[in-house]
Order: sequence, then structure tokens, then C-alpha cells
Amino acid sequence: MPGQSNTLFITAQYLRDNTIINDNVDGQILQPIILVAQDKYIQPIIGSNLYLEMKNKVTGNTVTGDYLTLMNEYIIPTLMHYSTYESVPFFNYKFRNKAISKQSSPDSTPADLNELAYVRDNILQTAQFYGQRMIDYLCANATLFPEYSQSLANGDGMSPDNAQYFGGILIPGANRGPDCYKGYGFTTPFRF
Repeated sequence: MPGQSNTLFITAQYLRDNTIINDNVDGQILQPIILVAQDKYIQPIIGSNLYLEMKNKVTGNTVTGDYLTLMNEYIIPTLMHYSTYESVPFFNYKFRNKAISKQSSPDSTPADLNELAYVRDNILQTAQFYGQRMIDYLCANATLFPEYSQSLANGDGMSPDNAQYFGGILIPGANRGPDCYKGYGFTTPFRF
């Protein structure tokens, strides 16, 4: 579908209105960051099939019922925080024709890299919380979203993730997708 690749689930104004991002941050800067956050974080959580279905529904203005609940209660909060996380480095640094420059003003001092890392980590923890909340919802309601449990016939795309947090333990061949916790004999989500 033409133009679908640029379909955004939230606008730059919505992001400014509902996060710590100030109103004076240019929407031209935020818009591509929102798209990156969608592709980088939302698509792996919900899988390519459901991601494409949601983009089609947004493009066609047909997001209703369970899909509207998924969008408003789970995708948008997760996307807002991941978009904020992705945008933080670009508030102090601007890409110019001749160099990458650091912003400064007479009444403020730019955060140093340690402070920036602390702020980003805090935002990331919030985004991961909302992402895990979405995963838990989708696992509990997989029958409402057939695209969530379908694998792509041609093998292209991403299967849904079953966890947002990485506790440093890698289990080779770990089960991914809407069967979430069944591969290990668990009936409920587990956390490390």
C-alpha cells in the first residue's frame, strides 16, 4: 500500500502533549523518531502481521473494537515512551551541514553524557514496563488478534517477542510468539 511505510500511530503533537518533550521541539525532528520507534520497538512486540494490520487500519481509519483497545491502551503508551527514549540524544545535538553541534543557551547548561545516560535509562525502564504490559495483554488475548498468532507464509517479517526485559540469561531456542510461556511448562508470565 503506497505511503503505508510512513504511517504513524501517534503524531509529534500528541507526543509533545503527553510526554516530557517540550512544545518547542520541532515536529520535523520528532516525526522520523516516532517512525523509528514504531519499527524498532512496536513491530518486534506485536509481530509483523499484526503490525501491518494496525498500519492498514490506521491508514484506512478503521481502528475499532479490540484493535482500538490495543492501540489506545497498549501500543500508544509504549510508543510514546520509546519515542521519547529515542529522541533524547537529539535534544542536545544538532546535525548541521558542516558538523554535529552541541546546543547551548545563556540560561541553561546541556546535560553531560552521564546525566543523559541516566535520563535515557529511566525512560527506557518505563517504556519496557509498558511494552511488557502489552505483551502480557496480547498473550492473554491472542484469540482476539489472529494476526498476532499467524506466522508469515513466506518467512519474512518478525515473530512477536514474549519479553521486554533481558535479565542476562539466554535460553537457546527460547519460545517466541503468542504461545509465550507454554514452551517451558509455565502457565503465567515469569520475570527474572
